[in-house]
This record gives sequence, C-alpha cells and structure tokens, in this order.
Amino acid sequence: MEKKTIRLLYPQWQGGDIARLVPEVPDVGDASRGYALGARLLHFLAPQSGAETYEVPVAMDRGERITAGSVLDRDVIAAQAKAALDLLHVAGPDKIVTFGGDCSASVVPFAYLAHKYEGDVAVVWIDAHPDLTLPGDAYTGFHAMALAACLGLGEPALTGLLPARIDASRVLLAGVRDWERDEVKERARSLGVAPSHARRAEGRRLAADRLARRDGRKPRRGASRPRRARPVGNRSGRRAGAGRPASGRSGAYGAASGRCVRAGGPHRGRTDAPHRSVAALHAVAAATALTSCPSGFGPAGSRRTRGRHPHADIV
Repeated sequence: MEKKTIRLLYPQWQGGDIARLVPEVPDVGDASRGYALGARLLHFLAPQSGAETYEVPVAMDRGERITAGSVLDRDVIAAQAKAALDLLHVAGPDKIVTFGGDCSASVVPFAYLAHKYEGDVAVVWIDAHPDLTLPGDAYTGFHAMALAACLGLGEPALTGLLPARIDASRVLLAGVRDWERDEVKERARSLGVAPSHARRAEGRRLAADRLARRDGRKPRRGASRPRRARPVGNRSGRRAGAGRPASGRSGAYGAASGRCVRAGGPHRGRTDAPHRSVAALHAVAAATALTSCPSGFGPAGSRRTRGRHPHADIV
C-alpha cells in the first residue's frame, strides 16, 4: 500500500517573543508575524510533489499578548494545536512535510507520528539551540520549549493535548552551539538527550569494542576519546564562510534514516553558522543507530542567517 504524504502549512508565530530577542525592532507585531510570512514563502519555494496541502488556521490579529502558565500566548497556541491535530486526524498521513512558523510548529506533527507508529520514531533535532526550556525558566516563548514538549514536558495545558510523547533516548541533538542557560544544559544531561558529538564518541567506542572482540582482545574501557571537531574548510585551508564556502557549499545538506528530522534551526548572532552545522549534519546519516524506524529520506538544510527564523520539518 502506498504511503500517504501531506504538506502541512503551519504559520504559527505566537511561540516567538521578538520583543525579548530583538528589542531594536520597532513594530513587534509585524516582526512576530514574519514567522507566518516565512512559512508561506517556504511553502511557495518547495518543489511541488502532488501531495495534498493542509493549512492550520492561525490567528493573525494584533491583540494583547498574554502569558499564562509561564508560556506566552499559551491559550492561542493551544487552540491552534487542537486545530492542527484535527487536520491530521482527518488527513491520516503516513508522512508529513511541515512548513513553519516558529519552532513550536514541530510539536504537533511529531506527536501525531509518535502516536501513529506507537513510539517507533526518532528525532534528529538540528538547531543552534536545544529548545528544552520549561515553564518557570527565564524565557517564556514556546518556540524555546518545542523539543521539551515533544518529550511530554512543560505546560500541561499544551502537553496534555498531544496524543503521544517521544522518548528522550530517541532524540539526537545536532548543531547545538548555544545552550542559552546552565539549567538547560543540565536538563539535557539529566534527560539523556545527547548532542551529536557525544553520540559519535559513543559510536567510536562501541566500534572499537567490537573490533577488539573480533580480534580476541579485551575491550579497553575509557580508551576511546572523541576527536576534536574541526571546522569545515576548503582545500586552501580557509574556514567556510570566510570567502568561498567549502566545496562550493553555501549550506549543508544531509539525509536521515528515521521518520522525524527537524532541519534548519536558528543560528542567532553568527554569519558563519553553516560550516559548524556541516559536521553536525554527518550525524544525521547515523540516526538509524538510534531507532528501528523504516528508512525515510529527506533533505536537511542549514541556512546562513541571523535570528530565529521559519523552518521546515521532514517527518
């Protein structure tokens, strides 16, 4: 039976707090709704595939932004999450291409697929930030809580709507360069959500152990040490982003085994972000080691940009 893929246009902007991130922007309302415009632009630019498109209704009015449960615009986001779930239940897709929106547009599609496949999913979260903020932390924007919500953590009025959660052991962080606050880094460690370099180090250790057993040697515990990551450069030794990009690449592309790939996270405050993400994207190809999911391949892009920006998910 042929798998059904849909395109989900989810121009949610309420998860971002532009006034907090970029106080220099004079019109906060227009800046926030830039997320919505970005979602439509991504959808317009994406190659047509014949898949049906479903659009989540998103409020665009300039009403007062209210914080409830330590989440900015919580009630609006909850209403839009319900609408998104209703659309997905009607469409019944096997795969979803989501065009957001702020990062929290990822939450409902991932939860839907985790429910559909009874937890047999994995997430490769490619982002400059881990998005593991919780209510009560210093920042109230839901886009910084997106991955935590996928894990079932956070404001009950939002996580209680989700049909399933994703186990932290099935999540790989790639491209994280800013943990934002110490408590977020400690939270990731306590949850067991490992960044890609830690998973690569563990993979090398396991491979060394297998080779040792094959050769009749005793595995050396603690002997495998992760190599220091090097920035990607061209043959002249220059860093990508300083002049001509490495191998002519202005962005990074990769493929993932598994149903959920979150691609193109923000690179706030840097203009040379892609060369860091290139190395991280190599971890995407190894995602099959984290899950028993059937393979589903899709592009994972890293864009040169400043500030938080809309993104697309390949799920």
